[in-house]
Amino acid sequence: MQCPTYREVFKIYNKIGHSIIGMLTASIVLSFITWVFTYVGLLIIGVDSAFVISLFIWFIDLLPIIGATGLTIPWAIYAYIVGDPTLGIQLIILSIILLVQRKILEPKIFGTGVGLTPLPTLISMFIGLKLLGFLGFFVGPLFLIIIKTILESGFIKTDFKI
Repeated sequence: MQCPTYREVFKIYNKIGHSIIGMLTASIVLSFITWVFTYVGLLIIGVDSAFVISLFIWFIDLLPIIGATGLTIPWAIYAYIVGDPTLGIQLIILSIILLVQRKILEPKIFGTGVGLTPLPTLISMFIGLKLLGFLGFFVGPLFLIIIKTILESGFIKTDFKI
């Protein structure tokens, strides 16, 4: 016979496991969307080897701190310096599009993946990033999931809803 505490801890453990898988899935989905935007953008710009370059940018995008703009903006600056201001401006516009689509979709997809609404997810990611750096980007939502699961399980009685 299992005690209620064991069942509640097991429930929290399972919820965290599902949330970690959801976070990984959300990261892959976001990076794939960024790859599509990058590939189409590079095709429109007319860049040679757009497919290979977009795959490289996709790989860089998997690193949350650097992201796709960590490559496209220096490339745009380089293009402008070497005398191709048109390509530089086009790459800056692509960078802005990539940044905007990422910032719009990230809270929604991440929140859905981990079982939270977008605003608390975004806040927990920001606080985690500020407190713990790169690792906090992932730990923040996990910490919020733990708190939410404990509150939902009835371990702590409160009227507060996340």
